[in-house]
Amino acid sequence: RELVGLVISGDATIGEIRHSVRSVLRYEADFDDALARLGDGMSPGELGRFYRTAQDLELDPDQLDTYLAEGVSLQELTHAARLAERSDSDWIQVAEAHTAGYSWGEIGKAQRLADGGDWMSVLDTGIRGTREQVRDEERTDREEDRSNRGQERLERTADQLAARYDVSDQEVLDLYHGTCAQDWGCVRKELRSQSHSEDNPDHGQNTAARLAKQYGVSESEVQSLYDDICGGSWSCVRADLRNKSGRGGGKKPKD
Repeated sequence: RELVGLVISGDATIGEIRHSVRSVLRYEADFDDALARLGDGMSPGELGRFYRTAQDLELDPDQLDTYLAEGVSLQELTHAARLAERSDSDWIQVAEAHTAGYSWGEIGKAQRLADGGDWMSVLDTGIRGTREQVRDEERTDREEDRSNRGQERLERTADQLAARYDVSDQEVLDLYHGTCAQDWGCVRKELRSQSHSEDNPDHGQNTAARLAKQYGVSESEVQSLYDDICGGSWSCVRADLRNKSGRGGGKKPKD
């Protein structure tokens, strides 16, 4: 009955529900998490690869999100796991070495030279000494590129969530950098909670309290905006508060 309600309300399609259920059965994924990721633009194929990688690496989805946010791809994580298995080492060390600028070939060579020993020491003292200057330049370029890609990914995700939950990009980013400490899973949960609360008249007071705290005004001022000026529209209330607080940038709320 709840799933039918999601389809009727337009919050999810039958296809999204079907793929979410499939992820639960195949990868023991959380249904709401899978549905939210599909709703945020992830394709069914990407969703399957995401949960399969998380399962193979024994990571929670939120932990895997952290690696992806740092610019490491699913393919790189899978390759790191393969190299780690060959040398009976920790895949996280392999992934971090690659992120630090070492090529897969260098890591593999260091593991072979170590012959079951400390390949990190071999990597640090042997190979790096012959290519240090070149690597520093390459690392700087990679870090700049990773930073740019990370910022683009951050803005794209914020834009998608802002459109989905009818809030501004800045509100999403405020949650990400503030309350949720750079955890997208937390951001999605907070936005879903806010959306459900605002759809329920009994939770209007909680919404007013939250917005009052966020924008540094009184609850009565927020409630007055909602009842009088905005005619019962929380999107209008947010827009008015953003303009008054100087946070007018980002996506404008829908009418």
